[in-house]
Amino acid sequence: MATKAKLKIILKANETIVAESDDAVLWGKILHTINNPLKEPEGSTVVEEHDFVEEHAGTAISRFAKTLGIAEALVKGALDPSTEEPYLHLNTHCWEAMTKGTPKRGPGALSPTGMAGTLLALWLRDSGLKVQANQALAAGVLATIGHIDKNPSRGIKNTKWLQARAGGVVILNPAEISAAIAIAKKFCTKNWSNPDLTYDEAVGK
Repeated sequence: MATKAKLKIILKANETIVAESDDAVLWGKILHTINNPLKEPEGSTVVEEHDFVEEHAGTAISRFAKTLGIAEALVKGALDPSTEEPYLHLNTHCWEAMTKGTPKRGPGALSPTGMAGTLLALWLRDSGLKVQANQALAAGVLATIGHIDKNPSRGIKNTKWLQARAGGVVILNPAEISAAIAIAKKFCTKNWSNPDLTYDEAVGK
């Protein structure tokens, strides 16, 4: 008995997958268009690839801001999210506010890789990109502010809302996502004293 092939449409910008579908009707329409290309109407505007990517990123940032419960402008200013590596560019003022607002050691301390991994995992989840957060990507995010974490694995292990997986992959702990969101919100707003953001609960103080 012959095996029926499963067809899938994948839309990529360079090597980044921005959308995919296994809708047979859509596949048929695309195949028809490929075999019967339409002439561009006179006076029409061609949508460039980078325009599409920017539009996709804009929609994702809006979704990310909604997750954190803050304005898009705050997300952009603090993290400058992107659909290309390193995916986030940290704001040095937000980082400084975090280091001043949290203890260096003991209860309430935050690992640099844990913080970068948290922000990255949340962004990649909302971005729609088929990319998993990992320690290497987190190191790339830290590099945007010139920071190097000497103990990245320990940092992930000590961040209760993150879980480490094989190959350095970092995922959000399903039971602690609200804590991850609270920390990310504090980073973006530079507010480490507002009890409404449940920082003390998030870090287990």
